[in-house]
Amino acid sequence: MDKATESYRRYLAGDENAPREIMDELFYGLVFFVDRFVHDVHSAEDIALDVISDLFVHRHRFDFRTSLKTYLYMRGKSRALDHLKHRRALRSAELSEAEAYPDEHAELEELMLAGERRRAIHEAISKLPEDMR
Repeated sequence: MDKATESYRRYLAGDENAPREIMDELFYGLVFFVDRFVHDVHSAEDIALDVISDLFVHRHRFDFRTSLKTYLYMRGKSRALDHLKHRRALRSAELSEAEAYPDEHAELEELMLAGERRRAIHEAISKLPEDMR
């Protein structure tokens, strides 16, 4: 049995130092593993922290059939893939990309001005004598 799994057993038995040992043992490795998927260290840290905190909140989910490291890495990969799905769905645009799209209000204003110009031209043409129209 690996050190992290043993620390988790001690945590379940009431050892208050065990969570710190688990964090020290697995956190940074999990962050680097998750970062391979999301390519964003800050998101990887958040995901790793969520995965490890879920371990302590939902004690019944880990059943000791695998090592704790394997379990956390599987959960981290799952969370990373979910994160990528949501990131694609909510794809944010860069400011330079947003400037490339015309402002809807400016476009509406241009249409109104073009309509007014057209109306003024038709009015001016209608005032001309018949042979000059």
